[in-house]
Amino acid sequence: MINTSSMSLQRTTTFAAPMHKDCMFRSKEFGATYKNTLVFATFSLAGWVFDFLLFSALVQFASFAPFLANFISAVIAATLVFVTYGWRMFQHRSIRSVLTYIGYQFIAIIVFSYMIDTLAALDLLGVFNAEFAKIVVTPVNFLTNYAVTRLLLQLLSRPPTPR
Repeated sequence: MINTSSMSLQRTTTFAAPMHKDCMFRSKEFGATYKNTLVFATFSLAGWVFDFLLFSALVQFASFAPFLANFISAVIAATLVFVTYGWRMFQHRSIRSVLTYIGYQFIAIIVFSYMIDTLAALDLLGVFNAEFAKIVVTPVNFLTNYAVTRLLLQLLSRPPTPR
């Protein structure tokens, strides 16, 4: 009779190299940054879909000019995104940072509305209708909004320098 209680099988094979304890992919900061970026992207995408549908309805059914349609739809969408997610970014910051962000958004909406209106008016090769112009401008809009928002949050969260 064989005594099996003293036998133990241990698996010593590993399939991945051990990670250094300071590896950025295992750090809490990376996880929080990744999660925040993913949530920001999700809310931004949902806001853009709403913005695009409202923009299209204003252009197609209400015969608004692309500039005005984009201005209206973008202000409403940006307000919804800020109310549902943006307040989290600014909840521990000063009113100055919130007003700076709102001011940036207002200027950005005017600039991107002008870009959409200009592209739609050019009608290059018959493909630049208002909706296509908005789709072309969107990646630039997303990237600048992300970069400027990060920059504003970094600059405005620093303590004031003593004079």
